[in-house]
Amino acid sequence: MNRPKVTYQRQLYRELDRMRGDGLLTCETLPQTERPDRKVYQLTEAGRQALDIWLAEPLFASHCLPSFSPGNAGPSRPAAKSSPPFVSSLRSA
Repeated sequence: MNRPKVTYQRQLYRELDRMRGDGLLTCETLPQTERPDRKVYQLTEAGRQALDIWLAEPLFASHCLPSFSPGNAGPSRPAAKSSPPFVSSLRSA
């Protein structure tokens, strides 16, 4: 069973809002006339550092091999139950 597109959008924007609240992103709203306003996100210096730390972390074997589930045409990763370790380390710094 495929999830509706709007579910993924809500999850994405919820995560972007959390990252903005953590100081990892900034957001600028650009008005548009015939479409909804556009939101432009940009990494802060703290966000860039967090990204660098995350990119340097090794992948676990379970994340390297794609897993497929019925109704899902692509690979999936286990859902995170909490913030990634790099975010936690930035909060304690």
